[in-house]
Parts: sequence; structure tokens; C-alpha cells
Amino acid sequence: MTPEHRAQQPHPKKGRRLKFKASLRAQIDALKGKLVVFVDELDRCEPTYALDLLNKARHLFDVPGVVIVFGVNRAELGHAVKTLYGVECDVDGYLRRFVDLSVQLRQPTDEEWATYVSNTCVSLAEHSSSELQQVSHVIRDLLVLVANNCGGHLRDVEQVVRHANLALPSRRYERIWPIWVVCLLALRYVDRDSYQRFAKGLVDVWEMLLTMRRHLPLGGERRLTRLDAIVLLLPVETNVSFDQDEFVEQYTAVRPGQDDEARSAHELYLRLSPMADFSGPRTLPALYETIEIATQN
Repeated sequence: MTPEHRAQQPHPKKGRRLKFKASLRAQIDALKGKLVVFVDELDRCEPTYALDLLNKARHLFDVPGVVIVFGVNRAELGHAVKTLYGVECDVDGYLRRFVDLSVQLRQPTDEEWATYVSNTCVSLAEHSSSELQQVSHVIRDLLVLVANNCGGHLRDVEQVVRHANLALPSRRYERIWPIWVVCLLALRYVDRDSYQRFAKGLVDVWEMLLTMRRHLPLGGERRLTRLDAIVLLLPVETNVSFDQDEFVEQYTAVRPGQDDEARSAHELYLRLSPMADFSGPRTLPALYETIEIATQN
């Protein structure tokens, strides 16, 4: 073969690419529709691989009727571009070479997070006690707190749900144990130091109450007082009085001037106390071990 003839022949790789595109075009024609290709989590790949994939996808699938959807963290992909081409690189200009239309998905609202997490966390889906139903909103609020603390990343939220399901293997509960689990699991994610100190007995439930309130700006004082009652029932050696006057005195010592909230918390505290298991293996160490075992997975 003469040099002139060889120069007229397509490069082997180019020839394979043209053959692939012709075959793909034939498939699209046969489908009489569009082919949509989803490429997810590209930003989690090595920078070189991620950008090489963008380039190859652009060239290989540049066929009428083919749509490629990249699901990426835009900021992370931008870091990959700058890693390879320098911090002064025009990231937007570079990515426009591969992306015709960019759509930014909004962050879920707290209610959307709550609905998603509650539906996914099957172990919390139903309670056999009507009293526990009254504090079901607290479970949702705690899970939303964890979701927001994860930065709204679905992958991290799903991990929290897996941890909750591992810690709560039963679907039905007569006692308050599952709410304690979710309460401490939430604290573990948002304030690991306070969680460890409480588990070691270095702080009491009153300090725990203030810690949870600080991290959990719930929608309304009534829902916060429900959380107060749950925290005060945690299985620790703390002298929380059943007498209303003494309870109000204890409560207002840590939250001065909140007499009405103290009485509301006391009322729920009395209603839920029969469901608090203070004996047997379900003590604070068992609660702590349950959460730690679950979160190792």
C-alpha cells in the first residue's frame, strides 16, 4: 500500500467509532423514538477518568435521537476540571463543550425529607401504641435533623435510614425504645461529643434536653415539649420528679420562665412513663451498644 493510499484510509479507532455510530443510528431508527442514557455520580470518579468519559460520551453518542443525562455534583466536577487544567481554568466554558443544557435540582424541603425518610425507614412505619402515635412527629423531626446535617445528600441520608433499620429490627413497639434509638442516633450524627459524653454518664438528661433543643429547631413549642418528655425518660440515673410542682421547678431551673412548657412536658412525661423500660437489658449501655453496632455497617 502506497503512502498516498494509506493516508486515505481512516484511522482504525475512527473507523470503529464510525461503525458504532452507524449501528447506533440504525437501532434508534428501529426504535422510532429516543435513546436516553443516564450516567450517574460521575463526580465521584477520578478527575482524569471523569473528564475522559465526558469526552468519549460526547463523541460516541453524538447521534440524532440519543440523549445523555449526567447526574453530577456540579461543584465537585468543577474541582476535577481545575485539578487537571489549573485553578484559572474557565470551568463553565470547558463543560459547555460537553453539556448542551444544564438543570440544577433544588434541595428537598424539610417536609419532603421527612416524608422520604419516614417512608423508607420501614421499622418506624407503625406503632401499636396510640400514645406513641402522639410523638410520631418527633421521630420525623429527628430524622429531618439528621438529613439536614448530612448536607441534604441522599446517599448519606439513606445510610442513616439503614442504621435506624438495623437498630430497630421489629416493626411494632409497645414501648418507647424506638424513639430513644432515633433520638440518640440523631444526636450521634449532629453532635458526636455530646452523644459520647451522655453515653458515658458525664451529663444528665437536663443537659441533654438543652442540647437537643439547641440542635433541633422544630416547628412549634408543642413539638419541642414532646421531645423534652422523651429525653427526660431516657434510662439514666437522674432524679426527674413525677410531682408536677417539683417537675416544674426542675424544668425551669434549666429553662427559666418556661412554666407553661414545663407543665406540658410533665403531662406527656406522665403519659409516656409506663412505656419507658427502665429494667432488664434495655438500659443506657444497651441503647448505646445497639446504636454503635448498627452504625458500624
